[in-house]
Amino acid sequence: MGRMEFDWHDETRPDPFVPSQRRELDVLVWYPAKRAGSMPAVYVRENWLRQLDRPFPFPKLNRVKTHSWDSVPVATPDRGRWPVVILSSGFGALPSEYTCITEELASRGYVVAVPANTYSGLTVVFPDGHIAKEVETLPSNDHLAQIWADDIKTVVKQLAELDESPASLFYERLALTRLGVIGHSFGGVAAAQYCIAEPTCAAGINMDGALWGDAPKRGIQSPFLFLIRDGTTAFWSSKSEKRGWARQYHEFLATYQATCALSPRCTVDIQPGFRHMNFTDSAALFRAPLVWVHPLLGSVGRSDGLGTARRKVAEFLDAWMNHSASR
Repeated sequence: MGRMEFDWHDETRPDPFVPSQRRELDVLVWYPAKRAGSMPAVYVRENWLRQLDRPFPFPKLNRVKTHSWDSVPVATPDRGRWPVVILSSGFGALPSEYTCITEELASRGYVVAVPANTYSGLTVVFPDGHIAKEVETLPSNDHLAQIWADDIKTVVKQLAELDESPASLFYERLALTRLGVIGHSFGGVAAAQYCIAEPTCAAGINMDGALWGDAPKRGIQSPFLFLIRDGTTAFWSSKSEKRGWARQYHEFLATYQATCALSPRCTVDIQPGFRHMNFTDSAALFRAPLVWVHPLLGSVGRSDGLGTARRKVAEFLDAWMNHSASR
């Protein structure tokens, strides 16, 4: 599989955090590759790594190896076009921290785009080295959910331009009329917000994110999956912390169920042994014994948990996106 990085400017959209600028997004795109390349895709660029404040016990990301080749030609599907998935990352997470899921989807014949949400939750370092730090004051959760959903729209628009350009490696290879839109944590909120409003959403997944915006009031008409943790807490948490986490978990669960009651094809799927970060590469990158004391990593085995997350996401998208029609 291949991976490319894009620095995209939406010339039609003022940046909601810096209105004097156009919205700019750094986006990683994984895809089925025509052939292997000579250079593996790096997990995180060196100039971005230098801006990350992640001391021990966080893993050293410069040592992480990927299974993707950098900027190799895009494979041609046997018929039709490659189905497209947009993954909205969690608050403060790097786009590459979902490589376990994105590489799985690319290996199955999906093109997967993951934007970094500029000025919100993460310091973004663009390929030319300029930096966008998180703004000091963020808008309400409802407003931020819409901003991130609009970022998904910007990514879709830019992918359409690639698909229409004869100079692009993606020329006439992308099926953009029916999208998979998934997200983790606050990115799951954005995925739900996008799928409420956009008929191009063929299937959506919220991986352990809350629900803000319009979803609890209106329901979601597209097929939608809430893939969530089981609500357990770290053994060393205090009684008050455990009570607080339990209360929040049950509030979230009630919101998912209320949304599904208004949605025709909606499922809540609880994963035993999962906590919030088991849906990310952290489950693989944190090694024992550190994984046992991480408050957001559960008891599920590292490989078992990631295998379950990859399989659940891929099977849901396959079922609703008619994947075989694009092969």
